[in-house]
Parts: sequence; C-alpha cells; structure tokens
Amino acid sequence: MSTRSNNFDVLRLAGALLVAVSHTFDVMLGSDPIAGMTGNQSLGGIGLNIFCVISGFLITNSRMRNEPAAFFTSRALRIFPALLLAIPLMALVLGPMVSDLKFTSYFSSPGMWHFLGTIFVFPLNPTLPGVFGGAPLVAQLYSLTAELGFYVFVGLLGRWMHYGKLLAILLALVFSVFIHFDYSTLSFSSLLSMQAGQMILFTFPVRLGLICVFYLLTGSAIALLAPNAKLLASCAPLFIVIWLIALFGHDRRVYDVTEMVLFPLTIIGIGVAQKIVIPVPKMLGDISYGIYIYHFAVAELIRSWKIDALQNGYLIALSTVLSMLVAWISFHVVEKRALSMKRTKSRSTAGNAFITDQASIVRDDAHKPV
Repeated sequence: MSTRSNNFDVLRLAGALLVAVSHTFDVMLGSDPIAGMTGNQSLGGIGLNIFCVISGFLITNSRMRNEPAAFFTSRALRIFPALLLAIPLMALVLGPMVSDLKFTSYFSSPGMWHFLGTIFVFPLNPTLPGVFGGAPLVAQLYSLTAELGFYVFVGLLGRWMHYGKLLAILLALVFSVFIHFDYSTLSFSSLLSMQAGQMILFTFPVRLGLICVFYLLTGSAIALLAPNAKLLASCAPLFIVIWLIALFGHDRRVYDVTEMVLFPLTIIGIGVAQKIVIPVPKMLGDISYGIYIYHFAVAELIRSWKIDALQNGYLIALSTVLSMLVAWISFHVVEKRALSMKRTKSRSTAGNAFITDQASIVRDDAHKPV
C-alpha cells in the first residue's frame, strides 16, 4: 500500500474520476445529470477545481524548496512524457483505425499533423480528421494552458518578496470579474485563441480558464498563509456541510461565493488530515494524469462501438475502467520512469503528482503549519 501520510493522492484520483465520469456522461447522455440536478456545479467542475487547488498549493511549496532549474525540470518531466505517448498513440494508432477517411487521405490531412503538435500543449488542436465526427479527443487539456502559465508565474516570481501581494491583487481581480458578471453570464463558448493557418496555436476558454486560474492562485495563497494543519483538517467537515447546502440551494451567486471561499480550504484540509488517511495502493500508482488525458478518447471509442446490449450506465462504467487501465499503463511504462529522473532538493519526497509535485506538502510534520 502507499505510505503517504496525507490524502492528496486519493483526492487527485477522485478528481480525475469525477472529470472522467462527467465527460463520459456528456458523451453518452449529452449532459452531466448532477449539473442538471443542482443547477450550480457538475461532477467535472468539482474534479477540476480539486486539481487546481491542490496544484496551486503543492507547486508553490515545491518552488519554495527548489531553485528555478530544478523546479522547471521537475514540472517538464511531469507534464510532457505522458503526452509524448498519448498524442502519437491517438494520432497514429487510434485515428487511422476509426477515421472515416481513407488511410492515405488521413495521413495527408494537415489536421492529423496539427494534432501531433498538441504534445507541447501550445498548440492545442483537439480533433483528428474524420474521427468520431470531429469530437474533441483532448479538449480538456485547455487546463494545462493555465497550469503551465502558473508554473512560469510561480517559477519566476514565487520567491519574490512581494509575491504574496501580487497574488492577492490577482485573486481580487479574478474574483471581481466573476462577481461583476454574476458568473453565469460568462459564456462557456467564449474563447481566446490564436491561429496560424489552420493550426490552433493557443486557445483559452474564458470562463473555464479563469476558474482554473482562480483556484490555482487560491491554492498558492493557502500555501503562503500556511494555516495550522490540524485546525484546517478539523474544520473541513463543517466546510463540506456548508458547501453541500449551497450546492443544492437555489441561489447561484450564493453558491459561487461559498465555493470560491470554502472549497479550497476544504480540499487542503482533507489533504493534510492525518487522523483519517485513505491510501492509494502502491501497485496502482498515480494514474490521475493518465485518466485526465485519455478519458475523452476512450469514451468516444466506446460510444462508436454501439453496444446496444449494454445500458448507458454500463457503458459509462466500462469507459471509466478502460480509462483507468490505459492510465495505469501510461504511468508504469512512461510517467514513472520520467519521474525517477526528477532533480529535486526537497527535504522529503512524496512521489508523483497529477500536474503537481507531490513533494512533502506538510513540511515533514502534519502537526506543524503547512
């Protein structure tokens, strides 16, 4: 079993599964039923927020322990090796197998080669020619745009004496944008993008991207404030109750403010808790990132099989299990080896992370300030 003394591993895994299940609901049913039930939040939104809060928290702690060269090397070794496997696998194996185009037409299509560029996140071209009717296979990777931007931000400025003040200003600005626009008026379809011919060099969904930015910054702020770990863990159950009441309430603005204030504290409180630690089996490894990368493609593939004998619930379960299997292979074949190359000066290590550094996140003792 894992020897972790915190809950960040299981939180990342839960977040990845929430995102995967939510998007699979979208693929199979057209919508996430939880979003329809609450009217406030989806499973995928909750999962993504978990990732961003944890990432902001751990990455900031990592930067405080490491010099820029070690920090950026560590981040690159976490992000890109998995993509170096996943993107060519989708483009060169899955694509020609299921594309409506002839073999030669598929490989001569610029869209296929543009898709390969997604290995580097910039550009981000999420579709393959003739594959699943043009459905996005890796559109969820837009969050890596915010993630990589945050790496640069913390990597360059994290040890600056005025970093905390800058962080507070940015958080206030993003929070003000959400309040000013009443949050729900920000369209999901509003995009900031740059193209060179048919290649998408940069794409950033305004609403979802700002959510990522907000929770990354919030996690970073919690790391700087370093609240008492025991106090934060003890408050987490109360925060969960308040958050759930707001989630199933009828006032969207009340929910938004409740989530933005309490959700990050709740996640970090659960993460640093030591009275109840839920370990992830060591043999499973950190499959969160792989699930995040592959789940859309797996869901679309299963839907294309048109297994009429299975109900949607079974198809969603099958898609989730297969996504986990592919993620397990990705972690043990590629990611784990890349992570062993990480140069870190952390005083204690905590293995691998989903788009984060799982270095010691409670400064060697969960009873000390995080």
